[in-house]
Amino acid sequence: AFELQAQSSTVPGHDPPSEASVKRPGSGWQSMMDTRRWREEVFRDAYADIVDALSNSHGESIPREELNFAELMLSQMFLVEAGSVAEAVEPANDIQAQRKKALLDAASVLMGQPIEDLSRSPLAATDRPDHGLWLALHAIATEDADMLARYIEPAFQGLSRQSPQVVQSVLPVLTEAAIELGNTALADSATAL
Repeated sequence: AFELQAQSSTVPGHDPPSEASVKRPGSGWQSMMDTRRWREEVFRDAYADIVDALSNSHGESIPREELNFAELMLSQMFLVEAGSVAEAVEPANDIQAQRKKALLDAASVLMGQPIEDLSRSPLAATDRPDHGLWLALHAIATEDADMLARYIEPAFQGLSRQSPQVVQSVLPVLTEAAIELGNTALADSATAL
């Protein structure tokens, strides 16, 4: 059985976040979810900026900032918090609804639970360079060995698109999965990281 552990971390020092890194999601696949957008060293500032933005938000900007907050929590592996915030969001448009689903799906699968309605998940979209990671984690959660064998190598490639906290939590799980699949070359490469 595989389990992911949420990691808590402290921030010894931090630089002020840039406007682009805090306020706006990226474009393309990154607009749904990008855990690398929130660096650990700017966590406190990003947290404060989002809380401030929420207190001054109106209309469609409220769910946007709530989703930013959920993504910030997810990037630091505060999974229960990320899921709770995302669950409470009332999307103002289809893009926000898709982003909400991506964040809920990521929190779920990072906690070892399957993605609900995988066929509709933005994380499974083939234009996401990290989709193999999410599909492999879903395969682990559902104990689908065939699916896991198909996505184990792309899962390791998808780790390069994640925050250090997500990588730290997921790497041991994927390494164990590679070992159980008999992919010793991949497991050896992973243990060398």
